Amino acid sequence: MAKLTDKELATLARKREAVKEEMAELQDKYDKFSDKILTELEKRGTKAIEHDGVRIAYVQGKSTIYNFDAMKKSLPTPLLKKITKEVLDTSALQEMVQKGKISPAKLAKFTEIRENAPYPKISFKDSE
Repeated sequence: MAKLTDKELATLARKREAVKEEMAELQDKYDKFSDKILTELEKRGTKAIEHDGVRIAYVQGKSTIYNFDAMKKSLPTPLLKKITKEVLDTSALQEMVQKGKISPAKLAKFTEIRENAPYPKISFKDSE
């Protein structure tokens, strides 16, 4: 496969940016359609309709949020320890390495570096 020229790479970058903008516009349209559908279902006081093989359902998920600070204040420590987990404080770990309390060689035995998937980062000069 032949290498692309700088000009061809710049052209690809511009096309990519145009597609990104189109995606944002499509997402905006999608959100507006969704809002209109949900508003209509709410006006009708119904959670679902079916017409001409199209089923539309009003779906609303839920998630539970716990106020950990309030739990810490109100639950006894032994009970709190039973329902929580210890996690590594990476800032404290780095500080201990810098202070020499943990050697980099020892830390390396317990460390793995994983690479993320590569992606192109593209910026454009302001055209004004």
